Amino acid sequence: MNGIRTTIRDALDRARRLSSCFTRTSGRPLAVLGIAAGVLATALVPPSFARAADPPDSELRLQVVLKQVHIVHDRDWGEGEMSLSLSFYESDGERTHQTLPIVETTHTFSGSDGDDVVLSRLFPWEGDQMSSGVTRFAGIPVYGGRQYLFSASMTEGDFFTAEDLMGKIEFPVNTENGWGIGTHKVRGVKFDGTPADFELTFELRAAPLPDLRPVGIKVLELPGSTRELLCAGVVNSGIANPGPFEVTFRVNDNVPPGGKATAAQLVSGTGGDLCAEVDLPDAGQHRLSAYVDESRAVTEINETNNVYEQAYTAPLQAGSTSSQAGPTSGAAQPDLTVGAIKVNGRVPDGKDDCKDGKNRVAVVAKNPGTADAGSFALRLTVDGAQVAEQAVTGLEVAKEREVRFEDVRLKKGEHTLLAVAVPVNTIAETNEDNNELKVTVRCTDDD
Repeated sequence: MNGIRTTIRDALDRARRLSSCFTRTSGRPLAVLGIAAGVLATALVPPSFARAADPPDSELRLQVVLKQVHIVHDRDWGEGEMSLSLSFYESDGERTHQTLPIVETTHTFSGSDGDDVVLSRLFPWEGDQMSSGVTRFAGIPVYGGRQYLFSASMTEGDFFTAEDLMGKIEFPVNTENGWGIGTHKVRGVKFDGTPADFELTFELRAAPLPDLRPVGIKVLELPGSTRELLCAGVVNSGIANPGPFEVTFRVNDNVPPGGKATAAQLVSGTGGDLCAEVDLPDAGQHRLSAYVDESRAVTEINETNNVYEQAYTAPLQAGSTSSQAGPTSGAAQPDLTVGAIKVNGRVPDGKDDCKDGKNRVAVVAKNPGTADAGSFALRLTVDGAQVAEQAVTGLEVAKEREVRFEDVRLKKGEHTLLAVAVPVNTIAETNEDNNELKVTVRCTDDD
């Protein structure tokens, strides 16, 4: 209701401004009154699309970075005040069917014809009107399967007349366009369908938050004990540190005694094992689960990827050292491999692959396994000496990623390049013996 009251108040304020403008503007009374009626109608008519209740977990949390506005034409005699009205809506996919804004604000600045005005403003920001669950730091939560619109309309603010309306931008935000992640330059249209009198450059980005994700479960025997050590590999693929968090283990949906473990921290881009000492069933097939931050104490970029499940075959007798005490052979696991090494953009053939001096080397990492891989590093050595290493935050199933090493110095002659995918010790792989690739290159004089 607060959002409705605010919208009505703004509409009435605009109507009063229009009324005062009407008394001093000749030749345009019908146009001015028409705008006032339209503004009030928009505020008072109930939204044509009812917004459903939010699911428990958001798929992403977004921020909008307003970078620059280019003023094509301000229809005034010189530099004046501009108003940029911003809104983020949920929609049913049709741009005319919207709910009340999830976030909205108005940003004012001065400008005139041809100006490029640098905004450098974050949306949402302190003072913006936000619905529940939205904050400046955590951004706007969005949910899979839903459609959203980022809207920006602009007016020239000296007088509010028909000529002051500079146009509107409506940018779709959904899974089909990758939640709009990236930088965009959009001009939009005016109410008569002609190009808008302004062009807005903005960026949609993930909020700077952690993203905790379990990537595997291991069962380890404890010598001299009838209990087992249940370990979950957890990675933080976000861009912030989470602080303390908890992992809850379940066996066939039940939390065993001692089935929780707490971590003090997990730095962005790293991973680690979190273990609990528990009693597991003595025999048969079972299902193990690891829930990261089940209580949602940590606000994350993605709240839908916090569960990992894995089949488990218990040994026939308690305390058995049978190899079946670990995950079954059919359990989902990643498999890191190095698919190719490229020098200056091509796979070497041992003839004329590189130049004496600086060269660009690219390593292609692949994951042909059956589960996502967590954090790992790609290490590059030349003739047995390590020259570089880069961290990779994760690699999805059946995906590959090219990592570039710039300015790798090679001398004239033949060299051996070795690339190795080095997992964080939390990653259990289907094959631990295929993580490297070696090639021979021949460098010639740099002509």
